[in-house]
Amino acid sequence: MSRWHHITTLMKRNQIWIFLLLGLFIGLIFVFTVPPWMHYDEPGHFEYAWLIANKPGLPSEGDYDQNLRRQISASIIEVDIEGYTGMTTDPLVIDEPISIWVTHIGNHPPTYYLLASLPLRLFKHTDIVFQLYLVRLVSLSLYLVVIWISYRSCRTIFIPDHPLTWMIQLFLVTLPSFVDIMTAANNDVLAVLAFSLFFWTSVEILKNELSLMRMGLLMGSVILCLLSKNTSWLAVPLGLLVVLIVFLRHKKYKKWVWSALLVFIFLGIMSVMSWRESTPAYFYSKNISARPKGVKTDNWELGETAIAQDSQENTRFQFFHLLSTQDSKALATETVTFGAWIWADQPTSIDPPGIQQGLTIEPLLTSAPVPTRNRLPIPGILDHNLASPIEIKFSTNTIELTTIPQFFVFKTVVPPMGDNNTWVYFNPCTDQGNRVYWDGIILIVGDFTEDGIPVFDSVDASSGRWGGESFTNIIRNGSGENSWPVFANWVSRMLPERTYLSTSDFLSVFDLQATSLYFQYTAERLFRTFWAVFGWANVPMFGQKPYRFFLMLSLIAIIGILLHIIREIKNHSFKSFLFIFAVVLLQIIMVVYRGVGSWFTQTYIPVARYCYPAIIPIGILITTGWHEVIRALHGITGKSKWIFYGVHICTQLGIILWAILSIAIFYRL
Repeated sequence: MSRWHHITTLMKRNQIWIFLLLGLFIGLIFVFTVPPWMHYDEPGHFEYAWLIANKPGLPSEGDYDQNLRRQISASIIEVDIEGYTGMTTDPLVIDEPISIWVTHIGNHPPTYYLLASLPLRLFKHTDIVFQLYLVRLVSLSLYLVVIWISYRSCRTIFIPDHPLTWMIQLFLVTLPSFVDIMTAANNDVLAVLAFSLFFWTSVEILKNELSLMRMGLLMGSVILCLLSKNTSWLAVPLGLLVVLIVFLRHKKYKKWVWSALLVFIFLGIMSVMSWRESTPAYFYSKNISARPKGVKTDNWELGETAIAQDSQENTRFQFFHLLSTQDSKALATETVTFGAWIWADQPTSIDPPGIQQGLTIEPLLTSAPVPTRNRLPIPGILDHNLASPIEIKFSTNTIELTTIPQFFVFKTVVPPMGDNNTWVYFNPCTDQGNRVYWDGIILIVGDFTEDGIPVFDSVDASSGRWGGESFTNIIRNGSGENSWPVFANWVSRMLPERTYLSTSDFLSVFDLQATSLYFQYTAERLFRTFWAVFGWANVPMFGQKPYRFFLMLSLIAIIGILLHIIREIKNHSFKSFLFIFAVVLLQIIMVVYRGVGSWFTQTYIPVARYCYPAIIPIGILITTGWHEVIRALHGITGKSKWIFYGVHICTQLGIILWAILSIAIFYRL
């Protein structure tokens, strides 16, 4: 018994070194097991670091080295990325830059790449693959720092010798997808480290008093987040929240702090949001300047509002109404009628509206068959080798508009449709300074072109009668009576022209009838890529339905979290739990919205690596749930906790071994 006590005491004293060594061992396996260039955007990340190491100054957008790209391209062909992903490159291109798919110069701060360039400066004339492994080893070094930071964070949050201090470290070194990205040439690694440092500093401040040193560390960590990658920028508002919480501890400041906060929120909303403009609910645009507006007009035909769009250079600046999957299926192979009152400030002509369906999104893989060197799909990325998008114009002729509302009606036959995003598009006029108005927009199945003008039951144009038949309008808010707020002009000017950050896109969560497909795909992809998907998100775990096992682990964690909330809700430590939960929730929301609004270009389904900056608080939540279940099982069965801890340890180690074997089997190593 004394020997066992001595061993456990020794392990507790050297806990961090045990996990650092385990992390180093597993990390090295991933560094050298995953073939070259088989991580997200790895060629582009490596190019950025290589140019810093081999060229004077920092590279700017558009810079490249053709000889370097030729070496990378040849290496890519050698490891047969095309056979695994379908992505191609040609090292023999002369007259234009050789493609390495995604470049990052000018798109990301150079901080990570400056670090990654350090070993490259010493080995400039070595093989290109050897240099790639050097960059991966830099990432591995940063990964070990993250493990150490997580240990220090847990020592701050939990009482000494609490099991969670080692359970969280074990989680970080055995979470397959996390280890995979943290050993890749990728600036996500620095984003994770920066936000982890911010989190540690924040819990130090929340648990203790605010000192000059801690304040300096907090500011430094926030700056490092800003200099790493935008996935860690959540540290900025959270840093302000931490400082606010500290001041609220002091009763003499509490009144002033709350007053200042309320004033700040009020002025912030007043300045950020526009109080003169709005956008019709359920209508979207690719570009901020093409955003439709809800306007009051004397020429209204239905209600008091019309949908307006200012003139644009060409019809690329359309606005859209997204259809639900159910509605798009209902239209397939049917004759449909489209109608609307349309007019303009000045007589003009516009191209007719139409229906368009986007490209196919590959389904997520659920198992990993042994590859046959044939192309394997990358889930969540649009396949441009498939058939072109479906597009049907409601008319082949331009529409001649006057200043007086006219009801235009068209019919067409819709071809077979798939399950992909489908939308109705509306074209602007190209006359400078002119504006086109739409009201009473209607789309229904059937031919009503000879039946006059529809009679609506209400001003929102949701239903009515046409030609003696009742109908339900597929277009929601067809008269623009319901509106969503928009950002103020100064905010819109700060956003990129092609952005998914418009308020209508943000509020699309309330348009689940049409956007549920995106959120469904996103939830599924985030879940799987969080646990164990590798490569360019195209290498799953080996086996039949492997992610059911991870679903079971997740459900156990959720049950445990609920038990923990019930048990600890009245304790002082629950405040720390709420902060951790808030960090995780905000990070996940930010990631979920990463692809919102991309439906009309190239639908992007985000992956979980963008959640990893918050990996320590995520790990705390998950392992807290598991630990709570272990506590409950111990109480129910009376068995030693170490029996359950042993099962937990074996499970975690088994998962990482399973992942390594899955990678080896997939790449036929």
